[in-house]
Amino acid sequence: MKSMSNPNSKVRTIIIIILIPIALFSFFTYYKNYFESLIQINYNSDLDIVVEKAFNEHGTYVLNGKYCIKSDTRLLDGVEKLKLKDPTVIHNFSKFVPVLYNVETPYKILKYPKSSNLFLIKKKDTVLMILDSL
Repeated sequence: MKSMSNPNSKVRTIIIIILIPIALFSFFTYYKNYFESLIQINYNSDLDIVVEKAFNEHGTYVLNGKYCIKSDTRLLDGVEKLKLKDPTVIHNFSKFVPVLYNVETPYKILKYPKSSNLFLIKKKDTVLMILDSL
């Protein structure tokens, strides 16, 4: 006797097999385009922004959904004045160094063109940061 299978089940399986790669392709295309649309903060940047929202995405810190900087950008002079949100720090030659990710928003970032220095201003405190390349 011949086994009868449900034709709807086969159609559903074929549709799923076709839709999964399309969905994955669409997701990765959107993700790639999103990061390419961000303005990278670099040596030539001229910046004066108030950061209201910031999140870490695979080693890149996205500021206000518009700018990006390495999430491990080190906080140098003046960091002892800030209350850090997370004790996570990077290890730097046997010395622990707080990074930008550790500072709660809101804060202001200033950067002048042709300089690797950034200034993070939170309330009345100013912290120097050194820009690494992305």
